[in-house]
Amino acid sequence: MKSIFLSKESDNMLIELSDVYKMAEYIHFYQEQHQQLSLLLIERLSAHLDFKLKIQKATVHFVKDDSFAVIGLRRSKASIFVEFHVSKFIKNPRVEKTLTGRKGQLIHRVTVHNGEDIDETLLTWIKDSYRLNSDRSLSSHSDN
Repeated sequence: MKSIFLSKESDNMLIELSDVYKMAEYIHFYQEQHQQLSLLLIERLSAHLDFKLKIQKATVHFVKDDSFAVIGLRRSKASIFVEFHVSKFIKNPRVEKTLTGRKGQLIHRVTVHNGEDIDETLLTWIKDSYRLNSDRSLSSHSDN
């Protein structure tokens, strides 16, 4: 079973991905749907990518060398949102918001209402963000 490193403020721990109850202790889920959707996304991404999770009050950051995606929890809605960084504009009706971040990266936001929204399209966008993060890290190391 794959393990995921969790970081919350000063606490660092390694847990088994299947230990949902332990992970749920570290993430402040406003609604039960938040937990189900967040853990499903974490599980599906962990099948393809190596990452750490950084837990904050209402967000879960996927971290390689830097944050490459974020799950946002909404207090008043059963849905979650996912933000990820890519180098090009994505024109798709699922993308509800696009912002320009540091170094010209585009931050896209997608709402996830149910498990069907965590499909290959969303996973591909997040994998692209992961690769961009890795490429950026490699180039910054080679510049030093």
